[in-house]
Amino acid sequence: MKVLMIIITEGIDYDDRLRKECASIKALGNIPKIAALEDENKQKKGVTDEGVSFNTLFLITRKVLPHKRFLIIKAFEIYIKFLIIILFSRSNVIWLHNIEMAGLIPFCWTLKKIGFINKLIWDQHELPANKFFFNKFIKKLFIFLINACESIVVANKERRDFLFKQLGKKNLNSQFHVIENYVDQRFASLPKGVLPEEVKEWLKGKPYLLAQGGANPDRHLNEVVEAIINIEGIKLIVVGPYSEEVIYKLKNKWGDIISEKVYFTGFVPQKKLVDFIDHAIVSIVLYKKDIDNCWLCAPNRLYQALIRGIPVIVGINPPMANLVNKYNCGVVLAGDGSNVEDIKNGIIKVIENQAEFNENTKYCLDDISWESQMPVFKKIMETKMVSGV
Repeated sequence: MKVLMIIITEGIDYDDRLRKECASIKALGNIPKIAALEDENKQKKGVTDEGVSFNTLFLITRKVLPHKRFLIIKAFEIYIKFLIIILFSRSNVIWLHNIEMAGLIPFCWTLKKIGFINKLIWDQHELPANKFFFNKFIKKLFIFLINACESIVVANKERRDFLFKQLGKKNLNSQFHVIENYVDQRFASLPKGVLPEEVKEWLKGKPYLLAQGGANPDRHLNEVVEAIINIEGIKLIVVGPYSEEVIYKLKNKWGDIISEKVYFTGFVPQKKLVDFIDHAIVSIVLYKKDIDNCWLCAPNRLYQALIRGIPVIVGINPPMANLVNKYNCGVVLAGDGSNVEDIKNGIIKVIENQAEFNENTKYCLDDISWESQMPVFKKIMETKMVSGV
């Protein structure tokens, strides 16, 4: 079957879940194709490293209208352009990604009813905003949109169970499938990474902690930085997007020591992440506990570190804490990472027990293999509608 993946993403090159899903769909004999709106907002066509065709959108409204304003107008242009792609692609399956694509579901459902497409899948990488579950109208609309799809894909069992509780499992007709954001063999088998020379020079032989989530405000970067500053002989490398404002605020608070202790890489393509993961003494993965989506997060970066033999420091967020406690492959903090002393103690504990934690990472490898989920993909492609909407 032809499977059209529709997504808004920072960039196809950086979206590891999208890459892995396309590879799995293709491995089952289907033909995936990607239609994406990337942050750079450029119209392109090409083929990924896995041989998956893609084309990206250019939005006039994003170029001429102010950032984060007139969102309804921008959304209208997005939906119109994606709908045109759907009509011309003649795909059997439409695979929508994330809550942003909810507006396309009524159109795709109509196309399905008239036989233009065969199947509609909604892949919810993230949970909707908390407010979805407090507004009765939005909640009913959300249930309707879910039931318009054959399959709903969620990123872990905890998120699935959360949706069942919030929406009422008896109200949901679609089949729910869990696809954990595990690591595939391609990433696991990459040769050992090589640190860029400028990073080696900056480290000056010092070990480093890896924060792979960038400067996202939900990930306690300020607390991690403060902890690192207060531990002698160790540095911090932050991989992922950041803004100059973040660096300005850190330097304004801590002065020149930031340049000595913290290195920001910016965006790094997925296959180059091993350059930074493989030489870290530990990877720290933190999410705030007061947002459901963060509380129930089990991110790609957690599994990427473990699959490469690097222990992790995580907060008490259930999906992450359960895995680390099960295999003793790192440290689970007392909280979610909001306490600097808690982070500092966690780093020290890893340093003191590094050999043991490194050894224990190998015992979790079978449990975090992307390929182990191939039966789930097969089931999704075979799923038929339980009942109509």
